[in-house]
Amino acid sequence: MGCRSHLRTLAEHSALPLVGDSPDALASAYVKSGYRADDAVLRALACVKTSDDTAAVSAAIRSIYLGWLDDTARNFQAAARKSPLPGRADLKEQLVVAEPGECLLFVDGLRFDVAQRLLAKAHERQLLTSEGYRLSALPSVTPTAKPAVTPAALAVMGEEAGADFCPVIADGKRPVTAERLRDAITATGHQVLHGLDTGLPAGEDARAWTEHGEFDALGHKLQARLANQIEEQLDHVLERIIHLCARGVLLFKRDGIRAWRAESARVPISARKQLFDLPDALATKISIEFYADAKDAFLKALAE
Repeated sequence: MGCRSHLRTLAEHSALPLVGDSPDALASAYVKSGYRADDAVLRALACVKTSDDTAAVSAAIRSIYLGWLDDTARNFQAAARKSPLPGRADLKEQLVVAEPGECLLFVDGLRFDVAQRLLAKAHERQLLTSEGYRLSALPSVTPTAKPAVTPAALAVMGEEAGADFCPVIADGKRPVTAERLRDAITATGHQVLHGLDTGLPAGEDARAWTEHGEFDALGHKLQARLANQIEEQLDHVLERIIHLCARGVLLFKRDGIRAWRAESARVPISARKQLFDLPDALATKISIEFYADAKDAFLKALAE
């Protein structure tokens, strides 16, 4: 699709602002179709390379998009005044934790519209997926929103908003840093995986947390030119998912990657080469069954 086609999609999905009498209603409207406006903006920007073309397309986007963004934001604020957003007291019911045998994958800056592309890529590789959504912590910047979706969320609390909107570790009121957050996650019984580490998925009550991707960092650096990097970044994230799948992780969920400790594992045929690197300790405990596509996986599951 060319740039004009993406601008036409933007115009279609931003003709009317999102409405709803509660934040959940507005979120539902966004998930149903509103996200396509945001997606169209990124796709239109990705079609141009030169500074002059980027400026021209940006001007066109602004004329179509700005009013929709402003009206939708005001509608969300009005809805939030009627139905307050969840606070720290609601975290226990919404806490993101891994069950024994699971790994959570955090991708900083993975907006809902971009996540839809990741799901499409996962389907192309015959991965079985499910999707969902939740409202972000506010403000929706990394220092605030990231700790809120980790297993250590209950150990973090907000103070007076500083320059970086950085919360604090409740015990000691120390500002949250990457190292302190990882320590807090470890204290919840989760393995914190770095780089391409796969941890010990076959361990007793094994559960893990890891992060991958550079959307947020590249967005600060490249601004609008990030649009040209999205597909490459999604490929990196998907390879990380498959890398984990090849070592016992079976199902990709909205909150991360879900792993099963079991005597057998069903994985997509596209991951077969990576299974050559399966650790000896794990390879001797499970048998691998490949599936060709989603239908094949479903039929094999029914046959169990």
